[in-house]
Amino acid sequence: MITKTTPRPPQYYFAVFGDPGTTKPKVEDGDYPHRGYISSLNMKPGDILLLYCTLPYKQHSMEAPGIGVVTGTSVNNVYYQYFPFDQPVNWVSISATLNQYTNRLKNISLKGNWIFEIDRSSFRSLLKGREIDWP
Repeated sequence: MITKTTPRPPQYYFAVFGDPGTTKPKVEDGDYPHRGYISSLNMKPGDILLLYCTLPYKQHSMEAPGIGVVTGTSVNNVYYQYFPFDQPVNWVSISATLNQYTNRLKNISLKGNWIFEIDRSSFRSLLKGREIDWP
């Protein structure tokens, strides 16, 4: 027997990555670890992450190189399919577009691994003029 559920519109999140070093997943790996906080976000497969890397992240310093489409979650992790942009979104564009989230953005730690929900219109504004570099 097939069970159908009514899908909900995706929710959008801003996920912050610090320097992965040798022990943490890289932004391209499709694994976002955050101990004990993920389960309270009501995140579901199909939700979208804007993947931002902080200053110490050498390969993508202070930019969002792509998005992640959530494929699953656990208490401590979000799993996603990574899709890079043709051109990353820089910090200046992010802070200007997400100005209603100023309190959250000014508290971003250099170590990263911090996530919060953003609205659909802000997400769409950040992607304006960018294309996904589809596999």
